[in-house]
Parts: sequence; C-alpha cells; structure tokens
Amino acid sequence: YQYIKGYKYLDYLKMAGGYTRTSSKLGSYVIYPDGTASRVSYLNRSPEVFDGSTIVIIEKKEYTPFNITEYVSNFTTIYSNLSQAYLMIILAGRQ
Repeated sequence: YQYIKGYKYLDYLKMAGGYTRTSSKLGSYVIYPDGTASRVSYLNRSPEVFDGSTIVIIEKKEYTPFNITEYVSNFTTIYSNLSQAYLMIILAGRQ
C-alpha cells in the first residue's frame, strides 16, 4: 500500500481488510527502513509507520488444549510400567 502521512499500523491494517482468523494480533510487528522493529503489544496497539516500513502479520500457533483424561491415562500407564519393572528387579534379585 502507498504510504500516507499520519497513518499508523491499525489504519493500514483496516485498508488491507483486517486480521484473518489465523492471524496473531499481538505477534505482529512493523519493520522500519533503518532495520529496527516495533512489536504490536497491549501497550503499543498501533505503532507508527514511516515511508518504507514493512508490516508483518504472523499466524497463530496451533495448540492442543489440555486433556485431563489423556494426561491421567498416560500417567497411569507410565506408573504401571515403572511398578512392573521395579517388581521384576526385586524378584530377579531374590534368586
């Protein structure tokens, strides 16, 4: 997009159509012509944009929500295997 004096990050974002479902709102940043960058954060929601700046919007990282059932199942399996190994060592030592 063409540089417009006085426009900030959010102005250019609106011109481009806004965020998508997969874009990270707080993981985005502006790279200035001198090579420095300004990250979008809670305190700095709309950094300044200068002529020659590049706005970078990154994608959200996918994550798997915590599943207590899977956690307990894995924990129980590990505990069971360790208990069996311990008992086998004790039984082998008795002979």
